[in-house]
Amino acid sequence: MAGCCPIITKAQPYIDLLNVRYTNSPAHTGLINQDEPDLKLNHFFGNINLPIPLKLDRSDVLVISPYFEQWDVGVEKEKTTVQGFGLPVGIQKKLNEKWGMTALLFYRYNRQTPIKDDPDISDQWGGVLIANLRRNPSLVFRFGVYYNKEFFGHFVVPLLGLDWKLNDRNNIFGTLPGAITWERKVTGKFYYGMNFRAITNSYRLRLEDPCASGDCSQRAYLRIDENQVGFYADVYLTKKLVLNGEIGHSVLRKLRYGITADKGDTRQTLSQQDNFYFRISTAYRLRLR
Repeated sequence: MAGCCPIITKAQPYIDLLNVRYTNSPAHTGLINQDEPDLKLNHFFGNINLPIPLKLDRSDVLVISPYFEQWDVGVEKEKTTVQGFGLPVGIQKKLNEKWGMTALLFYRYNRQTPIKDDPDISDQWGGVLIANLRRNPSLVFRFGVYYNKEFFGHFVVPLLGLDWKLNDRNNIFGTLPGAITWERKVTGKFYYGMNFRAITNSYRLRLEDPCASGDCSQRAYLRIDENQVGFYADVYLTKKLVLNGEIGHSVLRKLRYGITADKGDTRQTLSQQDNFYFRISTAYRLRLR
């Protein structure tokens, strides 16, 4: 869920107009669940945020956020590569001095690469609806719901978030259960803090013989549940170009393989090895405060 459908809100301390990041999680580097099979995860993600003001005062904004991602999943000596393409389109609207709304519709195309099946089976559609309540100039609450038609079924998640400027040096912002960030300013060119993010996505897998069981409606998928807690640092190379580094640990990580078919669903957990992860990213960023 996190990272797949960016939501830009003015209450956040910054907007990343362009973001590229790479995450590596080597096998057997963690503190828990190390008796599970070898598990290596590599993740690449890139997206563009295009906020288009609909009013001169920028109170209403159209947001277009295309993205691409790739997971390399290595379990023991087997490697699976899955990719995702997405096009979230949304609108932010100011209703009055206290209330605002964010609505987002997104299309996703998630599948193993290479795959030769009918591309329609890799389509996903979903959306986000969030109400924003401004309690004061330094605090905004969010309430909403996230929905996506995943390959394992309908995925509905209630959302609760905030954007809180504690003081001139500290910000807390995010929307749970997707992600939340604490940011501390040291100087205008150096920030550090802590992140939590929860990612749930599914990707269409190819079947060598989908009719082997006599049910040609079979469709395989891989579900990735990746939860991360990490510490990060931001270095501003220029006023708008920022380099980010992060180190952390996965928590309650799960990989599931499933097959959906007219005759019923089958699901199997592949591995749950939790490891350290290392992440580096760069962004073209506009700070709002």
